[in-house]
Amino acid sequence: MRTSFRLADLSSQNLIFRLKSLSCFMAVSDEQKTHVRSLLIEGRKIEAIKYVSDNFGLGLKESKELVDLIDQDIAEHEYIKTGMRMAKKVGRNAGKLVGGIFAFIGLIFLVIVTFVFISNQELANNGVVVTATVVDDPYQPTFEYVFEGDTLYYYSSTSSDPPSYHLGEQVEMFVNPVNPYDTLVNTFMDRWFLIVLLGGMGAVFFGIGLVSFLAFRKG
Repeated sequence: MRTSFRLADLSSQNLIFRLKSLSCFMAVSDEQKTHVRSLLIEGRKIEAIKYVSDNFGLGLKESKELVDLIDQDIAEHEYIKTGMRMAKKVGRNAGKLVGGIFAFIGLIFLVIVTFVFISNQELANNGVVVTATVVDDPYQPTFEYVFEGDTLYYYSSTSSDPPSYHLGEQVEMFVNPVNPYDTLVNTFMDRWFLIVLLGGMGAVFFGIGLVSFLAFRKG
């Protein structure tokens, strides 16, 4: 709020300082005056004092007293509450953090999907094709297959309800010739379901996280 003072209330030393300070302040550019007022309005008084000291040719004590004079000329409604500013800053940082976490999780999903896709594609390209038969639990099936005269079994890690297979169903399977227990059932459920699921989740998480991070960063 604006505060007036009478010359009779001031000592000669204070009067000389105030006149010197005011004349110094009047000599600076409008841009510098606006900057000092902006710092005070935002509650950054220490920065305002340092700015006056560095740019107005005054000591710290004189700079503080001059800043106090300028501060008196700022109406109460002009001030930006420090709490509100801090709350906005904290909210912006929290938003960037959450966005970064989402993007990081999405990136992990996408890396896993890429690894699974490459591994499956390599096995499909280099594996031996055999016919496997569903012999147990079509909800999470057990496949029986023969490789180089040996009867082997593959227990699916995916399940579905209703079941994706039925007992006795025959499907194409890729078998790693070096390790015949390394197999890939050539159906959507076993070959592509995990890739589609994790890939979709990864894309959504990464997209939301990236957009949020950039939005709060600009804010």
